[in-house]
Amino acid sequence: MHLPGPPLIDPPAPPPVPEDLSLEDFMKLCKVDINNKQIQGLCEKHLIFHWSAFKGATQEKLEEIGFGFGPSALIVAGTLAAIRQIDEIDQLA
Repeated sequence: MHLPGPPLIDPPAPPPVPEDLSLEDFMKLCKVDINNKQIQGLCEKHLIFHWSAFKGATQEKLEEIGFGFGPSALIVAGTLAAIRQIDEIDQLA
């Protein structure tokens, strides 16, 4: 005998990204470990205290200032995703 399982429900959408997203939450969005000493050191060295500092940054520029290939690619992609989400929120307002 086969019993039907619970109805399939779509998981809730992630919360929108506010413009005042913390650097720690931004790095989570990027899938970059903010606890990595090199990442922390580079953010401190270059006075990066807010995610918006990465707006317009290219992967090449991030590599030039010391971020590795992987984190650079993830930060650029995460920046674009955050901007896209903010734009979507603005369009709904």
